[in-house]
Amino acid sequence: FCQTGIFRMPTQVLLIDDHPIFLEGVTVILKDIVPDCEFFLANNGVEGIEHIDQHPGLDWIYIDVNLPDINGIELLRVITERKVLTPVILFSADINLDIIDQAFKNHASGFLSKTFTRGIFEECMSEIEAGNTYLAPELKSDLKSYREGVLLERQNIENELSKRQQETLLYVAKGYSNAEIASSLGITESTVKSHVSASISAFSADNRTHCVAEARRLGFIPN
Repeated sequence: FCQTGIFRMPTQVLLIDDHPIFLEGVTVILKDIVPDCEFFLANNGVEGIEHIDQHPGLDWIYIDVNLPDINGIELLRVITERKVLTPVILFSADINLDIIDQAFKNHASGFLSKTFTRGIFEECMSEIEAGNTYLAPELKSDLKSYREGVLLERQNIENELSKRQQETLLYVAKGYSNAEIASSLGITESTVKSHVSASISAFSADNRTHCVAEARRLGFIPN
């Protein structure tokens, strides 16, 4: 990345998004920033992974959070599992702090609202080229407040749930039935039901599925 903000080296870019007009807009901006650029376009996550496997020399990967077959966070996890070192930038039309938090916890290099300007796009690429991650300053402040709130919420729930109740919740997240959990932990089925009920109450959830989702959000269950 030179001082004028223009790449001089040949660059391979993968864009994963199911909106043709948005893809066209991004390619126009990138052609201006990166004159010698080769594009690979994917309309969904499966196509994106195929391109990643076929083109190990990719310089940049851009992913829409809301894809038709797999969300961008899940796709980011797949990329991380494949040990791909290419910088990955996520786009989203919606600003959801939980999604942004998950993105950076899963090794995204940057996050952009789909309302970005050319200047912001170039600033994002410059920051990442310099070895940093990128998030708009106003969102950094919001994310910091969100994480502090989540930490306090987590601490309150940890004080409310016993270790055995948290352990039971891990089995619930894996899809185990109450009978299977009881057998695995060496406790009665009625005790399992009591632990699950306590977890649902602690997370202010409506049911087991909602409880697991909240537990994931707060880091009780690995994403």
